Formats: sequence, C-alpha cells, structure tokens
Amino acid sequence: LRNLRMENKIEPVKLVKALLIVGSKEELINSQKEIIKRLGRLEELEIVNNKQKPTNFAVQVINDMEVCLNLAGLIDVEAEKKKINEEIEQTKKYIISLEERLANQEFIARAPEKIILELKEKLELSRARLQKLTERVTII
Repeated sequence: LRNLRMENKIEPVKLVKALLIVGSKEELINSQKEIIKRLGRLEELEIVNNKQKPTNFAVQVINDMEVCLNLAGLIDVEAEKKKINEEIEQTKKYIISLEERLANQEFIARAPEKIILELKEKLELSRARLQKLTERVTII
C-alpha cells in the first residue's frame, strides 16, 4: 500500500479505499483487516477471493495476492497519463541513445570496460523503467 501511494504521489495523510484480491490467504488477511486499515491509512478495505481487476485502481501483485488502490478523486488521471507518456518518450529516446553508443564499434574499441559495463547497466535499468511506466499508464 505504501509503495502504491508513493508511486501515485498520494499524500500519506489522505485516507484511501483499497481492494485486496487475496486468493488462498483470505482467512489470514480477514483476521488482520483492522491492522491493515490502520497501517495503510485506509478509509475502506474490501477483501475478496477472486475478482476482475477494477478500473481506476493502481495494482501491485505480491505473491498470489493483488493490492488495488482506488485512485478515483485522488489524482487527475488525464494529467498523470500525460506526464507518464512524456516520461515514456524521454526514456525511449535515452534507450535509443544508449543502444547507438553500444552499437558503435569505434566507441566499444576505445572505451574502458568499466564505461561499457556502466552503459549496459544503464540500458537495462532504462528498459525496466520503460516497462514500469508502460504498465502504470495502462493501469490508470
């Protein structure tokens, strides 16, 4: 819940609504419902065994459980989508520039191994970031 709040820039003081799709752990989660509500600063917590993913919810999968945070009224969805799409475009451009540098044989021949490894690591991190951003824009 805290990660979802942070990723979606929801202030910790705001009470939110959440849905937990719990699978096999329904009894355990139900027994801890009040603690989860208090620690997660939740106005409402719905715990279900199986349900389709709702729209306008941020979703995070943890083992066989899905944590869904209701974003309705908490963020401007269109503004957030626009911002994420801009980040996606910037990240794509950065990935292309890294790929071009790593494809340049002259650069590879002259650059120290340490620099090449750093670029490869940056490329890997950028690809992971692009995937996360793409997932976020489809969720909200």
